[in-house]
Amino acid sequence: MFRRLAQSLVRTTQFRFVSHDYQAIVNAKKCVVFMKGTPDAPQCGFSRAVIQMLEAEGVDLNNEISAHNILEEDGMREEMKEFSDWPTFPQVYLNGEFYGGCDIMYDDYKNEKLRGILLEAKLTLPEH
Repeated sequence: MFRRLAQSLVRTTQFRFVSHDYQAIVNAKKCVVFMKGTPDAPQCGFSRAVIQMLEAEGVDLNNEISAHNILEEDGMREEMKEFSDWPTFPQVYLNGEFYGGCDIMYDDYKNEKLRGILLEAKLTLPEH
């Protein structure tokens, strides 16, 4: 009986402080990228690849996306893994919904689906 009570107390008193309102962050722009580094200075090859694919499709990185450097914002790296239920970075959100990471974007890019996905998300792209 004491064991069950102790376990119950532990379960009810465990909580995790979250330092950011992630739902508000991913809803702030049509395209939100959580990455290592910044669009101007990516700090890993996967983050660089995501930015290059967005640029190749004509996305205006200054106006169309919101990028967050997970290496500089305390707690963000671990908290985003929990929020998205996705273990790796970069993480891309379109219209507040988790889209995926570099591998998913690359598959859509090489299969010529990425442009359509970005247009469906209402990003402004130049005419092809």
